[in-house]
Amino acid sequence: MSRKYQDAYAINRETGEVMDLVIDKEVSSQNFWKIWLSDILTIMGIISNSKQLDVVLYIMQHIKQSDNTFIGTYGEVAKKTGISEKTVATAFRTLLKNDFLRKIHSGVYQVNPKYIVKGNENKRRMIINYYNTLNLYAKDDGNTEQNEK
Repeated sequence: MSRKYQDAYAINRETGEVMDLVIDKEVSSQNFWKIWLSDILTIMGIISNSKQLDVVLYIMQHIKQSDNTFIGTYGEVAKKTGISEKTVATAFRTLLKNDFLRKIHSGVYQVNPKYIVKGNENKRRMIINYYNTLNLYAKDDGNTEQNEK
């Protein structure tokens, strides 16, 4: 959290006297999406066409801010974006392979908080810890190939 100061003035309605003021505001990053642009551009560099990029943008617009989850099947995303299901599937496979997305279960994904998160740095760390914990469980169950599908 940071502070922002703004100069202002006030007029006393009874006397007409003008007084200088300094307004002290707390500025919080709580209400903004933070996107690590260099990492996003790296991910987008692996996307092979503009339709796949539209899928990425759709995902980014529909992330649940509390835990970075995205809910939607290939068919649902295809229908809502007007992009073929094959192109949506290709984009998802690429995003999964490059760790932009992690599949939680059918139709539920988590966007890697390394790339995008809404909230402050503490929230980002919390979601990263959760994301990494899910990764450990996926690796420990001995069925990584199944988890990717």
